[in-house]
Amino acid sequence: MFEKWENWKGNGTGDGVKERLTQAMNLAVERHEVYVQSSGLPAELKEMALKTAELTRAFWLALTTYIDDEYMMLISFKLSPKHVLLLLSNQVVQICDDMFAHRSRGANVDLQDRAAGITRLAWCTLQAHSVMSSYVAQKFRNHPSISGTFVRFLTRHMTDAAPSGCEDLVKRIKKVEDDLATLKRELAKGVSQADFDTFKKRVEKFMEKPGGNRNA
Repeated sequence: MFEKWENWKGNGTGDGVKERLTQAMNLAVERHEVYVQSSGLPAELKEMALKTAELTRAFWLALTTYIDDEYMMLISFKLSPKHVLLLLSNQVVQICDDMFAHRSRGANVDLQDRAAGITRLAWCTLQAHSVMSSYVAQKFRNHPSISGTFVRFLTRHMTDAAPSGCEDLVKRIKKVEDDLATLKRELAKGVSQADFDTFKKRVEKFMEKPGGNRNA
């Protein structure tokens, strides 16, 4: 889904995938409104139909904002751009799968029974909107499905990335371990005979001074 970040963002002239899809979304909402307004539906049904289109556009804008923010945040943690894009790709696929689980139930609608068919498709649409609303309400990042993709991402990709990304930390830990081992060896030796003899001579020299107390 995200091969290169530059392809998604573009160069600011509307040539990125994000801008093209946003324009397509806006056009779809406009055409949807024209269709609904000329459909001859009761006012309450028109209002609901128009509302679903606006909610879909709001969902799309929230999703693109999440993608941009999440990419910048993860990159700031010194993660590989390639791995971050793979994670975001998996998340978008997961979101689409969650919605498709409801939308696919409209595939076997009986077109001969118009009323039943319309009711079934409307219900599937509202169920998909429920999924979208849950993602927006939990700001995408806190949604259980997103959490699941992140755990899988860490499990599958961070093991290989860790040595290069944490090289400095690994060196610092190794130095601390070496210093600790050296300290343990020195402590295990105790006081050497040479140190003891030197200290004894200093004490004896002190005791030989006038006024020195040999019984102290």
